[in-house]
Amino acid sequence: QHSLAIIACTMSSEAASATVSQQPQASAGIKRSKVVVRVPATSANLGPGFDALGMAIDIWNEFTVERADNFSLSVEGEGASMIPVAIGPDGESKHLVIQGLRRAFEYADEVPMPPVKVTTRNMVPLCSGLGSSSSAIVGGLVAGLVLAGKEMKAKHTSGAPAAKAPINRSATGLIRILNSCR
Repeated sequence: QHSLAIIACTMSSEAASATVSQQPQASAGIKRSKVVVRVPATSANLGPGFDALGMAIDIWNEFTVERADNFSLSVEGEGASMIPVAIGPDGESKHLVIQGLRRAFEYADEVPMPPVKVTTRNMVPLCSGLGSSSSAIVGGLVAGLVLAGKEMKAKHTSGAPAAKAPINRSATGLIRILNSCR
């Protein structure tokens, strides 16, 4: 079982990365003020492996998240006019990055979620079957965990071997991130 800190993704030359604004090579446990996360497009519909085989594609969404005094959210790129950007003073939003962030901060026992400024640069087309929604969820989860100073550990549940573990779009993006950290 490998333990991989998201911080190790800093300056990855090929795949997903989490770039931290201060001490990029530091160990987990240190709360961060800013992170940039890139997540690839995915396909989980590969021939006879429908919803069982996943593949990352070289199209990336980028999420910049930083701690702030107030919540704010801006979206640019693919489908920007179709994505909800409303965010309440307590961080309530339908935006999937915000929802991923909220879950990560809950996991890290930072409740209520601290105010953040989120900027998304979307390159993965919406409604295209390339996992734009799951990239937003994964981006929010990874950004929240990095900001909270948590590390992610790759493991399989219920003793299932890697080949039999179910892979969906979110897992494909997350596995690509973890693999790029090696």
